[in-house]
Order: sequence, then structure tokens, then C-alpha cells
Amino acid sequence: MLLKENIMTFQKEMIVMNLARLGVDAPKSYKKEALAEILAENLLDEETMIALLAAFSPEELNFIDTALERHAVMPEDPMEVINLGCYGLIYPDAGGLSLVQDAVELIRKVRWHKNVIMNREALWPLIDYISAFVALYGAVKTDTAIDMFTVYQGEYISKKLLKESLVLTVLRNDFYRIVGDYIIHRSIEEGNAYLDLLDAQGDLPYFMPPKCMIENYADEWYYDKRQSYFKLYDFLKEVSGKSTDDMYQLIDAITYAVQDEEEMSDILEIPEKFEVNFASSEIRARYSMLLTDYMNNTRLWRLKGFTQNEVLKLYSKEKETSESKAPSAQGKVLNFDRQKK
Repeated sequence: MLLKENIMTFQKEMIVMNLARLGVDAPKSYKKEALAEILAENLLDEETMIALLAAFSPEELNFIDTALERHAVMPEDPMEVINLGCYGLIYPDAGGLSLVQDAVELIRKVRWHKNVIMNREALWPLIDYISAFVALYGAVKTDTAIDMFTVYQGEYISKKLLKESLVLTVLRNDFYRIVGDYIIHRSIEEGNAYLDLLDAQGDLPYFMPPKCMIENYADEWYYDKRQSYFKLYDFLKEVSGKSTDDMYQLIDAITYAVQDEEEMSDILEIPEKFEVNFASSEIRARYSMLLTDYMNNTRLWRLKGFTQNEVLKLYSKEKETSESKAPSAQGKVLNFDRQKK
């Protein structure tokens, strides 16, 4: 299959989105076939392919290396090659996935181009840390990201190099965006919602968890499971008698609602949507109490990764202590913004 033929299987909106990711401003009034042709021409451009290879994940590059040697490959997790699929560079073939025919020779030509190697060295391991910072804080200043990266990795990276690397991430399906001096979660980009978040955060210091935890936050859907989580989980499982998979879906729904700081009354009703009914007012009151405890111990963007209980402890201590010690043994408190003033 050829690239344009594969792209033609996409929805028109997907083609427009990929053109935008490549920095190509194609009129939406164009017909689907014309847009597909423009996208295919850009993807088969040597400089564009070099940039794409530099931005693809290690799993995607491993897949490409194998696919160049074989007719079809089936990755253990198809989601690992999601960007390749989004751009139309792979298609379902007998026994697995194959590279589109007209991209094979170009990929072979530029796979080990010096710019691919150089860009990848700049991009990794930065990308996991940037993902983690955005997942934990919602928005983070570029300078702050550099300082945090230095703390965790023990090495400094220039602002210029970081910004060059961030440009490459636009080519990926990452959940963060670059807006001015900030790196923000895509969910708060529209309508400049991130400005409201920054205003709410004020001059709070940043909660910096231990390295083993911050690495987990590179997964957009990860969240810190503390004692209050397991108490709520165990209670709901006992009351509902639901399977483990159903329970994970329920507790995830509650957690994301808490993180979004939805109204308490709305969060209280979430179990009913999963067909969990409380047999008595006493059981419902118990749920309300456990939920309140969970909400007070959930890490929030508005609090720069702290929980509400941790912030209360933080501000109950003397100012000098609060800027040098963590309110718990879980991580460090570093006020980068204040240090730069």
C-alpha cells in the first residue's frame, strides 16, 4: 500500500490535524483527496522524515528497524506505534503491520542521519520528565522544568536545548502543549484556561516526589495511591461486590472527578452511575466520610502537586522551615519561582 492510499482511509479531520502537527496550514475547504496528497508529500520530504524519526519513541523506532527487515510485524502493544499509525506510515497487513511501500527507502536513507541521533539525544530522557511535571502540576514554566530536571538527573540542560526538544514533541501524540514560556496540559489550552490555573497556584512551592514516583507520572493516567485510596477502594468493593476491573473503572472515575475539583455532590453520585447503591444512610455517610478523606489526600494541579492536607501542614510551619523541608517524607519542597525573584 502507498502512503496516500493509506491516508485516504482516515477521517478528513485527522488529516487536517496531522498537517497542523507538521506545521502545514492547509485550507479546510480542500477536499479530502487534496489534503491527503498534501500530507503524503510532506511526510515523504527528507527533512520532515528526519524530524519525525527524531520525535518517535524508542518503541516506534524499534518497530521501524524490524519492519524494514520483514514484510509485517506485530508489536506486543499496538499502542506503542500509535504515532506511526496516526501519520499513515503503517497499515494492517497479513500477520501484522507493515510500512507503506513508498516510505521504506526514505526511512532507510535517513534512519541513522546525524540530526536524528542528535535530536534524540536532546529529546530523551527529557520527554518523560516533562510529561511527569505536566501530569503533576498541569502547567510548568520552562525555566522551572530545567531546574527540576537538574535536581532529578544531576545534570544541567540549557533552555535553548530544551525548547528545541519541545518543538519535536509537537510531532508526537503527547498530552502537553507549549504556550509561551509554559508547558501545559492539552486539556487547559483552549480559551487560555491555563492562565486561571496559574492564578490559582499563586506562589505555592512545588511538591517534588521521589524519583521513583515522578517517573510514574510520565504516564498521563497515573495518580498517587495513598492510604485513603485503599480505604475507599476496599469499602466500595465490599459494598458493591463488583469485580476488580469494574472497581478500577469506578475508582478512576471518582479520582478524575476529584482531580478536576468537581462539586462534592456530583462526586457522591458517581457510584450510582456504576450501579452501586448504598443500603442505608449509615453506609452512605461512611462513603461520604471516606470520600472526604480521599479528596483531602489527592494531589491537585491547583496546589502544584500537593494534597490539601499537605498544604495545611506546610503553612502551619514557620516560613523558613516550609521552604526547606517537605510536609511529609514523600518528597521535597522547592520553590523555584521564589528563588528566581
